[in-house]
Amino acid sequence: AGGAAAATVFPFVFVFLHGKYVLRYDPVTDEYLRLSDLPLPDWNCFDVVTVPNTTHILVHGGVTNGRWCNDMYQYDAAKDEWTKMPSMRTARRRCASAIVTLPMSSTTENVTEVSDAKKQKTDL
Repeated sequence: AGGAAAATVFPFVFVFLHGKYVLRYDPVTDEYLRLSDLPLPDWNCFDVVTVPNTTHILVHGGVTNGRWCNDMYQYDAAKDEWTKMPSMRTARRRCASAIVTLPMSSTTENVTEVSDAKKQKTDL
């Protein structure tokens, strides 16, 4: 596969190597530390996004064993642990993600999918 996706949880950069495992990069010491394996076999073409004000990184979509997937996992960067999250409604690969925090907003206009990490549910 050879690809990767990265996210930051201060002060580190977490690199999720497609089909392999997680690396933690320390920019102060310029060193990498190998962490846990990815939770799905042969998982490639996924995306990652950091949940604001937490040590959590959401990893979702991609391809596993040659099939598009709608899986989502929460990676706890402080504990090096994976938690299965509710699946996305649509399988996606080579996707992009962002977390936007809106004060007192309930609109879903122009939103493809909304995942609530605290409630562990996905809706439109």
